Amino acid sequence: MRHTYSKVKISGWIETSLVDVIGHISFSVWFSYCNFRCPWCQNRPVVMGEKVLEVDVNKLVEIIKEYEWLADFLHVTGGEPTLQPI
Repeated sequence: MRHTYSKVKISGWIETSLVDVIGHISFSVWFSYCNFRCPWCQNRPVVMGEKVLEVDVNKLVEIIKEYEWLADFLHVTGGEPTLQPI
């Protein structure tokens, strides 16, 4: 049975990043939580879920589409994006 989820847990986004994809403008989304807990990780607040926004997937897609004309890439990072239920 396949489940339908309408919300994801993110720590935030930036509509126009010039540093996440070298030489390109990207829309970057930071997904919350990570099960690896790497000691060198610079995203501790994201990994530990210290700042969590529960965002409707459709709303997030709408926001991303607003900047589609400007951004060359959608940069999905975290935390660990694959921990999301969708």
